[in-house]
Amino acid sequence: MLGFGWIGMLVVDTMHDSKNVASNVNVWWHYVVDPHTYRGTTMRRRGILLLSVFHTLLIVAGASAGLDASRAIDLRPHWEEGDAFYIEWDWTSENIWTRKGASGYWIGNTHDRFGFIFRVEAIQPNGTARIKLTYDRMESAYWWGNEREEGDAWDSDTDPPDAQSKLRTVLQPMLGVTLTMEVDRDGRIVSFTGADALRRKVEQADPDKDALKWFDKCLDGQSQRSRWEHWLGMYAFKPVERCDEWKREISSAIHDQAITYSLDRINTYEDHVLAIVHFKGRGIPRADCKTEEIGDGATWEYGESSFTGRSTFDSRRGLIVRRRVEGRRLSSRTGQNPESGKKERYKVRTTSKGRLLTLTLEERDTQKHSSAAPLTQP
Repeated sequence: MLGFGWIGMLVVDTMHDSKNVASNVNVWWHYVVDPHTYRGTTMRRRGILLLSVFHTLLIVAGASAGLDASRAIDLRPHWEEGDAFYIEWDWTSENIWTRKGASGYWIGNTHDRFGFIFRVEAIQPNGTARIKLTYDRMESAYWWGNEREEGDAWDSDTDPPDAQSKLRTVLQPMLGVTLTMEVDRDGRIVSFTGADALRRKVEQADPDKDALKWFDKCLDGQSQRSRWEHWLGMYAFKPVERCDEWKREISSAIHDQAITYSLDRINTYEDHVLAIVHFKGRGIPRADCKTEEIGDGATWEYGESSFTGRSTFDSRRGLIVRRRVEGRRLSSRTGQNPESGKKERYKVRTTSKGRLLTLTLEERDTQKHSSAAPLTQP
């Protein structure tokens, strides 16, 4: 009876003041666990009190979950004319090559980081926003072979502009280039321009396409557009409650993707209200680009892809401030082995991890002049 009586009192106290939980647990700690306090108590009484603590924490956790479940949050970007911030996409992939009949495997890895200054130029009376996206950071690296025998890397933030790098030839001309998109009040991109001009500028800098081949798909206009459709898809563009779902269909340069988003929970951190959104998706290769000629008589066949992830929406800022995603894809390459002269088929299994980070312009300036990005947002 003693244990259940304490449970009832604590639950009532918690409804009025959540800080009482900490103080009551502190009292229990000294009475039940601290050897200097519980000397005169029996093992039976201490066992009952410990059970009370466990039951009470379960009830309090359940009450908190119930409060979260009943809350709704307006999950749409709260931007105004003149707003500006920095968005950074970071993506790392590992590609494992295997061949039927061969005992070994071959590894290739890539890492890309693209940073944009996101500026809301105007908002029309119907709610459509015109947004400028300016490349502000370009980083890429690749290495091939189990011992990383071949590779290259360049980062516009840390490497000199005249560094000897094939990747720099393509990445440097992209800095300062601006794309423009218009987004309606429901989160649909109704206009996207600037990708063709970007490609022309890069092709002029690399006329032999020695490094351009690594970014051919990335520079595709549909690929550029789909990056921001993924970003916009994380917003429901309406008030949502816990467990509510919304869906998006996105066409990238390679895949038609179907994505389901759901509001997992709503948390608070100081004066921030944070919405945690989970998502999962599947990509099917588009019929017009399932197979691609890649030179020397070889072909590349794209397979299905799948991915899962979560993002964090900060209602005080009205923005997605974090996003993490993991993905898998199966592809294959068919071509002639230059040594044996035989036609061979390789399976390529790709696993990827991605991150999105949103910074203020001041935080971006700090990041640019330091070795690590500041992580001030919750």
